Amino acid sequence: MLKDKLALFLIIFPFTWMVSGQFVFENGDKILVIVTLIALVTILLKYGFAPFKNNLKNNYYIYLLIAFSFISIIYNYFYNSDIINIRSALCVILYFLFIPLNVISTRVIAYSTFIGSIGAASFAFWQKNILHLDRAAWQLNAIPYATCCLILMISAIMFSIIYKDKKETLIISILSGVISFYAIILTDSRGVLIAAFAIFFMSTFICFNHKDIFENKNNDDYYFSRYNNTWYIYHQRPPYP
Repeated sequence: MLKDKLALFLIIFPFTWMVSGQFVFENGDKILVIVTLIALVTILLKYGFAPFKNNLKNNYYIYLLIAFSFISIIYNYFYNSDIINIRSALCVILYFLFIPLNVISTRVIAYSTFIGSIGAASFAFWQKNILHLDRAAWQLNAIPYATCCLILMISAIMFSIIYKDKKETLIISILSGVISFYAIILTDSRGVLIAAFAIFFMSTFICFNHKDIFENKNNDDYYFSRYNNTWYIYHQRPPYP
């Protein structure tokens, strides 16, 4: 039992790190490499290559991320600037190629988003109110950081709407959304803040005027996973031993 719980933790941790520590620590992408390698070894020992074969056939978003990575490499070659973080992108590609999708449950995603929002707000609070730094002097660029916080907020809003009948998920998602919004305020990024308000009001409008969009007979079959700045929906749980 303890062995299975440890294996599950090692497999899930990279996902949690992608939506938390990845955007809080300056060397978060390097840590992601280490935890991803550990997770891959654990997955291979526990599940073998069955998840890899299934994801290779059914997870088309992997190919989209590979295409973005390739474009970024070319862009970096000509302009010495990355569109996306190649190290992080490669980790995400490998991780979602090998991981059994039924491991990333609704509960895991909800709590990972919650942890990420707390980490994001804590970092912003520390930089602004404890160290009293101008946002230009922050350890991480405040504008893209605010965008990451916005992604956490959007994820939380999506979960609070789709899983509104699940009390635990609803409460955690609402808290995540509020905390992420607070982190955005701390960054003083007006453009991102305007986007946050627009998304919130648009989501509220859709929720109350198009309820049928979010009514699904089996919401547990939906999984939302984060590739740095992208969320993907998986509609079917593959049968793994």
